[in-house]
Amino acid sequence: MIPILIIMVLLPLAGLFGIVGSRKGVSKIALSIAVLELIVFVYAAYTLSHSGPFSESYPFIPKLGINFEFSLNNLNFVFVFLSVIVFTAASATSEFFTKEERVGYYSIFMLIESGVLGMFLSGNLIILYLFWDLSIIALFFMLFHFGGYDRRYASIKFIIYSLLSSSLLLIGIIMTYFYLPVHSFEISQLLSSGYLIPKQFQIAIFILLMLAFIIKMPAFPLHSWAPDAYSESTPEGAMLLAGVLSKFGVYGMLLLFISMPIAKEYSFYIAILFAFSSIYASAIALVQKNLKRMLSYLSISEIGIIGFAITTGNVIGLNGALFGSLSHALIISLLFLLTFSIGKVFGTTILERLSGILNGYHVLGYSFLLAMLATIGLPLTTGFITDILTLIGGARSFGLLILAPALAIIVNASYLFWTYEKSFLTGESGEIFEALDKKVYIAILLLITIIIALGVFPSVILNYIGVIT
Repeated sequence: MIPILIIMVLLPLAGLFGIVGSRKGVSKIALSIAVLELIVFVYAAYTLSHSGPFSESYPFIPKLGINFEFSLNNLNFVFVFLSVIVFTAASATSEFFTKEERVGYYSIFMLIESGVLGMFLSGNLIILYLFWDLSIIALFFMLFHFGGYDRRYASIKFIIYSLLSSSLLLIGIIMTYFYLPVHSFEISQLLSSGYLIPKQFQIAIFILLMLAFIIKMPAFPLHSWAPDAYSESTPEGAMLLAGVLSKFGVYGMLLLFISMPIAKEYSFYIAILFAFSSIYASAIALVQKNLKRMLSYLSISEIGIIGFAITTGNVIGLNGALFGSLSHALIISLLFLLTFSIGKVFGTTILERLSGILNGYHVLGYSFLLAMLATIGLPLTTGFITDILTLIGGARSFGLLILAPALAIIVNASYLFWTYEKSFLTGESGEIFEALDKKVYIAILLLITIIIALGVFPSVILNYIGVIT
């Protein structure tokens, strides 16, 4: 059998050597690797649908039970899918935004891609941790060296929170190893035997891991790094941070709630936390003066709704969290791509300086409208499927508590429509500094097509994840 999964993890590293070796056409190498990843993933998805979950293992430190084990199953499928799509879109647009053939920038991009895919495909907790840190460190350097005006402040804040998250994660993993009866780092063992961990240690592990995952999602009250990092990042960095790396926390939280019974005992209180996080972020977004920061808080609000779906613990809610993760990745990546494009075309993303965008640039105006409507649950988009699954799952577990995420959706809709009316529909458009590159159009079209296609045919994804219980 072809070692599909290790190929997916190593392809970006091969691209890294190609970038360093050639030093020319590096943006094309990055795009080629992303397209190859997409092709390999399609083959992997075909294998999963016909043969069921599969894994590959390569020795690393066998005496400690640490091997490079990679698996593709019904739980991580969505996260690998959203990763290859967002990386493809980001790679396509990078040449337009970056301009210079920056070897360092694209080398970091390859490291992030390898780290993300390695993290989501990992079947071993230590390997998961290694790829988790690889992605975080690489993104820190991308933000620190290539970000916006306040990049240094944003990057330092990002790495402090990230190192705290990594430390909590590592301690939680080590405790899990010692208190699992089989003393294993394998994720499959955690899922099948997590309930055997003594209750007092389950509580300690649960608190450690939950804090680590809340930081990365992010959610209130450990979210303050995100608006700075998202808004000061490069366009590709913002797409990856909000669209992909935020799912590290979501994926971890799903593992936690599926594997540890203690999570269900505290699910109501954690649901309240996520519900409050979604409303709080929506309220803060109302007063933002920069479109980038407004979208940052919108992302935090949507992540809060996904977290709420996880806490339901029922099949519908968990599937809503999985489908919502995909939907959020596609939509927020599209919104950040459009926002950075607006900044490039009109020279600013300050809301009071933007006007008549729809009149000045139809593609940006109508694309932003569609992404905005998808965010708030327009039927026949992925946002609608997410809202339906989340609210039904929430009602089954928490009753009227679903009014909290529903209120967040309404508030999000309110300020998004207000922003669109003020900045896109009203007034004359400003000076156009630069036309969009055709690859940006392709990336926009790719994301919109998938948002609509999976909104019309959600079973394409739900058939893969429908066995989660």
